[in-house]
Amino acid sequence: MRLGILATIFVTGYVGIILYMLPDLSKRDILLALSGIPTLLLVIFAAFSLDETRRMREATFSPLVTIRFEGRRGLLVDLVIENVGGGVAQDIVIEIEPPLKGLREGEAFRRLPSDVHSALQPLAPKQSRRFLVTTGPVLLDNEGPREYKATARYRDVTGREYQHRYTLNISEFKDELLTDEKTITDVVRQLERIAKELREIAGHLKRNKW
Repeated sequence: MRLGILATIFVTGYVGIILYMLPDLSKRDILLALSGIPTLLLVIFAAFSLDETRRMREATFSPLVTIRFEGRRGLLVDLVIENVGGGVAQDIVIEIEPPLKGLREGEAFRRLPSDVHSALQPLAPKQSRRFLVTTGPVLLDNEGPREYKATARYRDVTGREYQHRYTLNISEFKDELLTDEKTITDVVRQLERIAKELREIAGHLKRNKW
């Protein structure tokens, strides 16, 4: 777009000079000056076309890092970082506000990675990475936030910096989590069944040991 703007300014200035000098120009000089305007208009068109081509090329080969929640097996929640763009994303840092309560008591995710002097591994186009951050019951706690603001900061291979901000709405995500009472009861029953089978196996081994 900058080339097109510069070309437009140049042509406008050229026409302005002609108009300013018009009283002192002969008819032949005026015709010669005006004959150059079509060429200058072609220059403007070419400049805008070049800018548009460059913009489309940058959009095609630029990285675009997205952030979303995804449920895992009903109770666990991953934060998924995905590069949906056409270029490699590097020096990736994810910031979350307010802090996201983690799995352990007192644990909270404010930044990925947590070390302020480091960044996540690069992401190739269409590559994603997931981080187990919390559970469905914790995320859907009635006293917790209803949405989180997640910011992705990163660079492409040329060093150009990018920043994108996403709103992670809990109400839009809760249908993916099977956190109702029936599901939790089913999980408990499965654990009890497994524990019973392990006790039976242990008893069998004890009775039949040499």
